Amino acid sequence: MYLISGLGNPHNKFTGTRHNVGFMVADRLVTGAEGKFESICQSLVSKTRRCKRTVLIAKPQTYMNHSGTSIRALMDGHSLEHSELLVIYDDVDIPFGRIRLRERGGSGGHKGMNSIIAALGSKEFARLRIGIGKSGSKPDLSSFVLDEFDKKERKLLNTILDFSVEIVDSILLHGMGKSMTNYNKLEATNLQLN
Repeated sequence: MYLISGLGNPHNKFTGTRHNVGFMVADRLVTGAEGKFESICQSLVSKTRRCKRTVLIAKPQTYMNHSGTSIRALMDGHSLEHSELLVIYDDVDIPFGRIRLRERGGSGGHKGMNSIIAALGSKEFARLRIGIGKSGSKPDLSSFVLDEFDKKERKLLNTILDFSVEIVDSILLHGMGKSMTNYNKLEATNLQLN
């Protein structure tokens, strides 16, 4: 079994914000598999089949900064190893439209990832980072990530979400190594904000 957790904040006021792009990918994965979410271990979770594998798709409901609590509970409850976890989240240090896969690593200052690393006591789990870029006009990082995507970004968001789902399916079918080779070399989704 594989646990795929998109990160974000619960409640409608955060829907559509940059910080919730992980939730957006999780929603798309569940919709594409004709699944539904139910409340388990402080998360909304859908147990479904994708690419001939049983997967848990989760959206922690503990708010971003405490994501580790629910992810740890889900992993313990399903006896999952760190190698069976994929976390999907926003990254302000990656330009909008670019996506990066990593098998392990630090948090990069992302508070949701800090929480997960602390709860698991390990950095040895996969992550899919979706670039949301930094705004030169908004020096306050908190305001930036909690704002909705701007008009130009929204035009490309569906393509980015579809591309993220394609990458997740590649991981399930071919593993992290091959997927990193195939997708990280692209450098971006080849999208331009012109």
